[in-house]
Amino acid sequence: MLKSNFLVFVLALFIISCGTFTSYNSSFSPQDRIIDTKPGKCYAKGLIPGKFEYEYISIPNYTGTDFNNPYIKEESFEIEAPYTHWVKIKADQNCRAPKPDDCLVWCLKEEPGKYLDRYVVTDTIMMKEFQLEEIELKIRISSSFTDWIEVVCEYNITDELLNRLAYALTENGYEIVYSPEIGFDQDFKRVLTEFQQDNELGIGGISKETLDLLEIEY
Repeated sequence: MLKSNFLVFVLALFIISCGTFTSYNSSFSPQDRIIDTKPGKCYAKGLIPGKFEYEYISIPNYTGTDFNNPYIKEESFEIEAPYTHWVKIKADQNCRAPKPDDCLVWCLKEEPGKYLDRYVVTDTIMMKEFQLEEIELKIRISSSFTDWIEVVCEYNITDELLNRLAYALTENGYEIVYSPEIGFDQDFKRVLTEFQQDNELGIGGISKETLDLLEIEY
C-alpha cells in the first residue's frame, strides 16, 4: 500500500513539472558538478544528443493526371520516424532563482514522424509518365541521454577564455557580442548551445570537446 502511494506521488510530481512532457531531472545546478580525482578536472551533467544516419531511395514519381490508372498507386514514405528528445523548460513560472537556468528542468518531449505522400508508378514498362525522385530518409540510430561530460572548471572560466570562445563562435558564423561587463550571460549560453547542437556535441556548459573542436587551448 505504501509502495503504491509512493508511485502515485512520484507520478504526480512528473505531471506537475512537465505537463504533457515526461520529467527527468533539474538543470545543470551546482550539485550536478563534480570534481574528478585528477586535479583540475571538472564534470557536469550534460545532454548527449541522439545520432542519425541518412539513406536515399529513388522512386518513379508519377507525372501524369490520370490518378485512376491501374499502374499507379499512392504511397506514404516515412522520411523521419517518431522520436523523443530531451528539452529544457521552465516548470514553475513563479521561479525566481538567481540563475535563470536553475528554474529549468529536463523533460522528455515526443515528436511526431514526418511523411511524404507520392503517386508512384508500379510498372515502368507499361507506364512512361514518371520521373525518378530521390528521397532522403532520416534514421535515428540512438536516442539522446544525459551523462557526465568534462567541462572547464568555474575558476578557470576567465575573461580571456570567454573572449576567445566568443571570437571562435563568431568565426564559425554564430552571432555573439562579448565583453567582460556582460560575461557568460544567457545569450552567450544560447549561442554556445546552438553550436553544440549543430555539431552533435554534448550540451552542458563549456565542455572540453567544444573547445577542442574550436581549437581553443585552455
